[in-house]
Amino acid sequence: MAYITEPIAATALLAEEWNSSIDLDAPMAADDRWTELCQFFLTTPVPFMSGGVDRHGNAIAPVDCEKPTSIREMLNMRANGESFVYNPIGYARIDRAVLGAGGRDLRDIMRERVANPAGMTDTALGWRDPKGGASLRSLAEPFHPEDGRIAKQPLPDDDLRAAAGIVASVRSLAAFDIAYDSDVLGLPEAFRKDLFIREIGPLGDYRQGWFLEDWNGERLIWHSGWNEKQYSGLYLKVPRKGLTLIMLANTEAIWWGNSLVKAEVVESPIALKFLEDFAR
Repeated sequence: MAYITEPIAATALLAEEWNSSIDLDAPMAADDRWTELCQFFLTTPVPFMSGGVDRHGNAIAPVDCEKPTSIREMLNMRANGESFVYNPIGYARIDRAVLGAGGRDLRDIMRERVANPAGMTDTALGWRDPKGGASLRSLAEPFHPEDGRIAKQPLPDDDLRAAAGIVASVRSLAAFDIAYDSDVLGLPEAFRKDLFIREIGPLGDYRQGWFLEDWNGERLIWHSGWNEKQYSGLYLKVPRKGLTLIMLANTEAIWWGNSLVKAEVVESPIALKFLEDFAR
């Protein structure tokens, strides 16, 4: 699933806070290596850390290492400033900040707050999940075109972090989606309603682990997933119409190279076809 892990992790952390088990206003610097890592990446060409422009010419602000970014701001991709910049490196440190602030292990939070109540069976919360064996045994091996043939690729071996790591099927994601749209996860409706009604700018927004975008008068809530040369995925919700599209692939076929600073799921030919056929 790669980065499609992010809305699930964010939902679990919000539920953990709602149950008074963590304060998401704790700083990312509760991870004692956050500042060191941040300053290091400013010296690299990684665009979501050192800045640049996207393919449309939109500015990508560098991460602000002096800003006392909170976990909540990181869940909203605000480590780079007031506007969102998609920053998976920063997001991947959330679990360490949670532990540093006295919270629980992310895997325990996600299993108790989301995976179990949603009925996400056969789901591995990272490669080292002792309860994830069934999904790891069923994992579709990744492939990528090379020299005119489809070549098998090495399996990713990342363990769970807030940015990525879940291994799951479309059915498991559908179970999460159904639970997210109901009260099964114990979050107030206001959390979800905020995503549906908040005003967003021409570049869209990123909140609570989701990209937000408007299309033909419809609010779109979505996330993509990408493991280079291995896997790709798309999770797209049209909440007013009660529609969800979930796709996972063991190639890069679903990936469309979306911007770091613009929510643009309609640039995906798969997403656009779905919207035109079912949501127009």
